Amino acid sequence: MKPVDLENEVLLALRRAAGDTLTIAHLHRRLSSAAGEGPIWRQVASTCTRLERLGFIYIAAEEKVGDAWHPAYALTEAGRAAAHAARIQRHNASREVKA
Repeated sequence: MKPVDLENEVLLALRRAAGDTLTIAHLHRRLSSAAGEGPIWRQVASTCTRLERLGFIYIAAEEKVGDAWHPAYALTEAGRAAAHAARIQRHNASREVKA
């Protein structure tokens, strides 16, 4: 998966969360198939860091997992616009494949 595709998938997963926050572990689970196919955890973490630096996501909360606290991310206004654009791109791409 190319980095831009992974960024779009993370944005779409956060968009589908409908206002809930997601940790990297939750995002990784949502982006992986039942067979374990998909990005590795480190790629998802790196993508979240990049999207945070770009201003598309922010740390909205923290969740305690075991003895450690993990950041939980949500979309910013710019992130919502980017997620909307990613959804439109996905829709248009699926229409091109069918034609």
